[in-house]
Amino acid sequence: MSFKTRIENNTASVTGFDLTEALEKGLEYVLSVIGQNPALLEDFSSTQTSAADGVDWIKDAKGMYLLNVSRQDGNDYREARKVPKSIKDKIGDSSSIHFATALSPAYYIEGRKIFMRPIAGSGAVMKLELVQNKNGYSINDNNEKIYNAEGDASTQAGFPPQFNELVVLHASECILMEKLSEFTNKLPTDLDSDLTMFDKIADLSAEISLDTSLPSFTAPAFRDASDALTKAQNLIDGTTMGGDTENESVQYWLNDEDEDMVQATLSTASQELQRANTILADYNAELARNVSLFQQESAKMGLELSEEQAKFGTKLQKYQADLAKNIQLYNTLIQKIDVDFKYLTNQLQMVSSKKQEFIQLNITPKKLDVNERQV
Repeated sequence: MSFKTRIENNTASVTGFDLTEALEKGLEYVLSVIGQNPALLEDFSSTQTSAADGVDWIKDAKGMYLLNVSRQDGNDYREARKVPKSIKDKIGDSSSIHFATALSPAYYIEGRKIFMRPIAGSGAVMKLELVQNKNGYSINDNNEKIYNAEGDASTQAGFPPQFNELVVLHASECILMEKLSEFTNKLPTDLDSDLTMFDKIADLSAEISLDTSLPSFTAPAFRDASDALTKAQNLIDGTTMGGDTENESVQYWLNDEDEDMVQATLSTASQELQRANTILADYNAELARNVSLFQQESAKMGLELSEEQAKFGTKLQKYQADLAKNIQLYNTLIQKIDVDFKYLTNQLQMVSSKKQEFIQLNITPKKLDVNERQV
């Protein structure tokens, strides 16, 4: 079984996530927590040798924990004692009690470099026993192997196989937390937006086209008949025709007992009345035409309004149906997101619990009970 398969058993899927990065974080985590129990460090250790004086054990040897420094001369191994760098000159001084010899070598650390006395060379080398950091290890996903320079893709070296489980658990925890952090991006933000998974529902105001302006009524220009009416009135009983110097009304001629002039004046007054009636009749006819046109336009507008109301009703029904469909889809999506979120949080709790249990059983130093201490 590969690391990928084991992690997917905890996370459902690692598609879209950096599996290599997650495994490296898992490896780095294991190497950090084993420091809680120094007794475990030897199981993770590897050895490196150098004939140089001044070895950067962190950069060059990729070290994380330094366990032991010794001097090897052929088959002769001598463990070196560590001294403070304040007496570094004395371990090379044959007159000092701190003088280092081939049988009793010593070393000091300055910066990140290790210096040994006597200086390695002429067949003698400095031998470092250390636990490397994550850069000193390789991870083979398919073979489920983690190994340092002393191993290979088929042989796990410098990393006890039982600790693969802790790497898997921490890598799973990282991916689960990354998945949970992305949940806010999965929530739809607006039912009526092109930016969501829903089809855009157009605003009804953009769908309805209705001309709400009322038809205009044009009143005909007023035709003044007062001139004809005034003249008719003056011809009947007036004292003058306005501008004339003679009295010429019917009343005048009646008083003068001139029957012919009475008839002639009445005829003229009748013509003026006819002229006034003609003016008023023309005005009334034009007024009637304009009223009829206004009524026709009003009726047409009423018909158009009824048609638009029908269209509006149809579009409103479609809008409501689309909205109901998308709200249902929205609710379904929220339910699925909720199920997925609960699954991931439950898996995260389970993985975290297993991780802490593993640390408690395999890393945390055991406390001896009373009977064990007595023995």
